Amino acid sequence: MGPQHNAMEKNQNTDAACCSGVGGLFVHQRLFCVGLAFFFFSVSFVIAWSMLKRYYRRFVCISVQLQCDVSSRVISALHTIIVVPCLIGGVAAMKWGDHFEPLGDVSFLQGLLCISLGYFLYDTILLLLYRQPNWFGFIVHHVVSSIPYVIYLFAGSCPYGLFILACFMLVEATNISLHVRSTLEENGMSTTKLYAVALYSTCILWIVFRLINPTSLLIITHKYIIPSLPPGRASCLLPSVLCAYVVNFFCYAVFIMLCKEVLIHRRRLPRAGCVIPVDSVEVREQGLSSTTAYDHDAMDLKQLHHFMCGEAEAAVEHLPTLYEVNINGKATTGPRKAHFEGAPPT
Repeated sequence: MGPQHNAMEKNQNTDAACCSGVGGLFVHQRLFCVGLAFFFFSVSFVIAWSMLKRYYRRFVCISVQLQCDVSSRVISALHTIIVVPCLIGGVAAMKWGDHFEPLGDVSFLQGLLCISLGYFLYDTILLLLYRQPNWFGFIVHHVVSSIPYVIYLFAGSCPYGLFILACFMLVEATNISLHVRSTLEENGMSTTKLYAVALYSTCILWIVFRLINPTSLLIITHKYIIPSLPPGRASCLLPSVLCAYVVNFFCYAVFIMLCKEVLIHRRRLPRAGCVIPVDSVEVREQGLSSTTAYDHDAMDLKQLHHFMCGEAEAAVEHLPTLYEVNINGKATTGPRKAHFEGAPPT
């Protein structure tokens, strides 16, 4: 009896070292949290759509798919604001063992993971209904990202890796700056200082939360989590580890695209001696006073900027006229080789 009792006690201690910690939500409580989060984000999406339709003038001029895409960005930002700070606080407040097993009550962290799972469910259904740009790729991303959380929350025989799952969800911290960058670009504001801030902020946050963070978590998984699992239990984490590698590869691939965006943005910066920026230039007499912010004339402004930098002067040397340009409030008058629009004056 003595050796058998010691063996059973040793196995129990090993299980406890790898288990989900003290307390925790019941299965029906987890399902309720997921359903409540799904309902909350769905209602928030409807409200966001209505508010954008009412106060964002360009919103009614775009397709339904793009309207859905813009509205879903608001909900993505809302999910980030709710979950990321709480996860950081929860992980920091939790006591972790030598193998990154939780030593305190895990109910709070489990509830946050349920909220994120409800968000992924809402967004997946939204993608299926409206099929926004790149909808299939986002569905694959959501499904792959959700598998480890479903296994942890609803597979009773595999309650391992809470630290990894909670920290992996911090990748959502990049969403707000990413959405701001996309929105500015769609509105023809890719040459503004705000766009530059959003772009470089996205790159910095991406490096921290979507490159360093997931890579470090994979190292911790192989070095500490998997070796500490009870015999025969490592196989239950295999799907989660594979999904983590897929998500990590996706993050590196997108970062390469972000680097290309940075290079393109730097090439767009005006050269020395050029008029900068376009929105600080006001052309009088034959100017662009009728230009609005919501039509194709935004492209004309870009062409005007390149024109004033000297790229088109060789093609219009035979059209000498006068011009008057107001740059940052200072009027300058002198010879010009062409009018900005229309025929030369008689």
